[in-house]
Amino acid sequence: MSSLKDVATLAGVSIATASKVLNTGKELDRISEDCADRVRRAARELAYTPNYHAQSLMTRKAYNLGFSLDVAPGQNAIGGYYTGSLIGGAECKAREEGYLLTLTGPSKTETGVQRALGELRKKRFDGLLVPGLIGQELNRSFLTESELPVILLEYDDTTLIPVIDVDAAAGIIQAVEHLIKLGHRDILWLGFDQPSRFYTQRR
Repeated sequence: MSSLKDVATLAGVSIATASKVLNTGKELDRISEDCADRVRRAARELAYTPNYHAQSLMTRKAYNLGFSLDVAPGQNAIGGYYTGSLIGGAECKAREEGYLLTLTGPSKTETGVQRALGELRKKRFDGLLVPGLIGQELNRSFLTESELPVILLEYDDTTLIPVIDVDAAAGIIQAVEHLIKLGHRDILWLGFDQPSRFYTQRR
């Protein structure tokens, strides 16, 4: 197995330079593009793979985000289209930033949120994403641990936790205005059952 020293030797650079290009990415703006390309080519040629544990110790990061789910025993954790899309979007963004996304469901003795918070305290996750549908439990736990890096997804209640939400009303308005500009006047909404106060008929 090739080492970082092997990559540096083949690329004709110092080990520190090779490390900056391949591992942390820090101070990369101080390294010329030609030099960085040589390091990357050498790494590909030698099939070099960074040592995860060494990298984690150096940066004090797990490069892993948790995604908490609560499901019944034996139930599919991914669930339906909505949950799958939510997970897919989170994984895509995590991957772009160099992170893994780990789904954390319940055990025989803990809920998904309890288990995920435990892994977060152990530093196995750098952060935790929790769908708002199961956020009530997290909200109660979080009141005594406000420094944990946790984010709720689409949570519509009062909370001290940062929330990422979707502005559904603005999206619907944009969609209707677009259809009206195209000349449509009879518009039908097909979606989940909701109280009548969410509906507005426009002709």
